[in-house]
Amino acid sequence: RDPGESKLKVLQSCIALSCSCCFSLIRALSLQYFQCAVGSCAPSCIFPSEAEKEGVMACGGNVSEDFTLSDVDDLNQEEKENKKILVGIHLQKSPSANENSSPGARDVDIGKRCNIKLPALEKFMKLLEKISKVIDKQLATAQFVSLLSDYVESEFFLIDGDSLLFNCLIDQTWKKGQNLQFFYLIERFLLDLTERGAKYELVFFQDAKHLYFHYPDLLSLRTALIIHLRINTDIDVHVHFSNFLSQGWLEFLKKRYPYFLIVSNEGINRHHTEFLKLFMVHALANKINVVLTEGQEPDAIKVYGFHIQSKYENQYFVQKHEKKMVSFCKALAEYGQKSYQTALFYLSEHLSLKNMEEKVKEKIAQLKILWPKGSDVRRILCAVTCSVGLKLYRDILEKKQGNSDDLSLEEAADLCRMYCLSVVLLLVLPISQRAQTRIVRSCWKKQASTFIQLLKRCECIILDKITKIQHWKVDLNYLSDLNDNLL
Repeated sequence: RDPGESKLKVLQSCIALSCSCCFSLIRALSLQYFQCAVGSCAPSCIFPSEAEKEGVMACGGNVSEDFTLSDVDDLNQEEKENKKILVGIHLQKSPSANENSSPGARDVDIGKRCNIKLPALEKFMKLLEKISKVIDKQLATAQFVSLLSDYVESEFFLIDGDSLLFNCLIDQTWKKGQNLQFFYLIERFLLDLTERGAKYELVFFQDAKHLYFHYPDLLSLRTALIIHLRINTDIDVHVHFSNFLSQGWLEFLKKRYPYFLIVSNEGINRHHTEFLKLFMVHALANKINVVLTEGQEPDAIKVYGFHIQSKYENQYFVQKHEKKMVSFCKALAEYGQKSYQTALFYLSEHLSLKNMEEKVKEKIAQLKILWPKGSDVRRILCAVTCSVGLKLYRDILEKKQGNSDDLSLEEAADLCRMYCLSVVLLLVLPISQRAQTRIVRSCWKKQASTFIQLLKRCECIILDKITKIQHWKVDLNYLSDLNDNLL
């Protein structure tokens, strides 16, 4: 160093040089995934120039490109924002909110515009009010008791998977986008029961899945959770029941006769909450006690929770209103299925679920040729999501004929490059280093929200298809660590 140069200045230069070299190497790796992802569907502007490629190959890369972020929030404000887990989702906690802003009101409006006939749920309001009163009365008398008796080995109980998911989403230690932390909370909850000798199984109803369609990030998380529990654990998970009124479910209850059901009295939105309360009433009517997912506390040998005893009045209530309950469940299932169409229409009137599924199938077939030996789920998800997302977004922009509020195709491709880079960091960085990063907000996030939602919807479809791929090795060990918002 120059004798006149301070040690601090020399240190800063060394750090800058090290960061440039590391960034070039990581950029080279992410470029490989991105090229596999976009294939021939991307325009020439998406790929780097020949000079950039040569620089990357030499591990020097094009390091002269600096990036800046505007509107960076204060760290304390960021922490406050992260604690608002389900703002705009947990509708039942904000009854004074503008009704038109809710997914239900939006569904009706879009349904009229795109000629989708949604079932009227308003006619069931009196029934739902009665069910809420019954559940509120039961909750007021719930007892905080030990859930596992001395003969725990002979007792079998059920856990509603969607209730468990919601319980972990509202945990104060979880931050949105922290998949690994979410899966840790799920497994810690189950481990507390397993270590105390509990025998249990999980159930995810198919009709409940339809209620997630307006929240693609949560739907993706739910799908990954189901696959993870079925493949990477020894827990029995039931996903073939449509709802709790189906004949198959009733036969299952008669055959297994669970001691109690662990379920939540709140869901991700108003309709999901109504579904869960109906589920609770039905379980109590079938002489199955109910335990709330919220408020459970384990000690050295037992687990304590709020327990609701089955009573005759529950059986009488269900017998009296059984026909209306069946009608409501059918209408809610139909509403959920059709709301997926309205959710896609909200992004773009040119999107369809069938078209998206066909493109996902096509890109997976192409990736099987590129990676014949298979790969892990994170690489596959990144490559196929970017490829399908960019192709669909290009079609949307062409049919819209330009809109200043949307990202350009080149900007969307840049976003995909950033996503590929985050996957590379996910693969190579230890958790201790990942934990030191922080989420930075910027002015382009709102502009990019449509494209990000499109990518999330592609991700949901890919996760649905990925376990059905034949003659291709897919490593599903890392389903619990698909995304990290900090990266």
